[in-house]
Amino acid sequence: MRHNFIFTLAIIAGILVSVSSCIKEVDEPVIGCEPSPQLVLPLNIVDATTSEDLFFSATPRYQVKDLYFFRKADANRKDTIRPNVYGNANVKAFLVPLKLQTTGDTLIMKIGTQADDTIIYSVKNVSGDCPYTTINGVLYNGSELVANESRYFIKR
Repeated sequence: MRHNFIFTLAIIAGILVSVSSCIKEVDEPVIGCEPSPQLVLPLNIVDATTSEDLFFSATPRYQVKDLYFFRKADANRKDTIRPNVYGNANVKAFLVPLKLQTTGDTLIMKIGTQADDTIIYSVKNVSGDCPYTTINGVLYNGSELVANESRYFIKR
């Protein structure tokens, strides 16, 4: 009888070991990885002729409150996106918050009472020990923008 009990325990233990080896473990976060920050579009808007910053020059044409965005899908324009200002006394830029959960989006940019401008951006996921999402490309009114000094310059 004792022999049957030990044999049964050995069978149960073998089954448990077999089943536990088939269960997929959840990936543990890597120590040292920070949570993904809010993805932002860093940009400056400059005069197409003089390259003078339209918002942050000594004599700006517009005030920061004059710039805002909407997602193209927001047909009623109820959810205004206001950019944050980042920088110091010498260098400033707008940081436009972007949606992380998509592969890209289309934003409508408004400057005061000027006509709408369109910004299309795409993002990509970068894998590794500390994966993150980054901007893959930006189009302004159909023309590709290239990042310069860690931000995009829109010539208007």
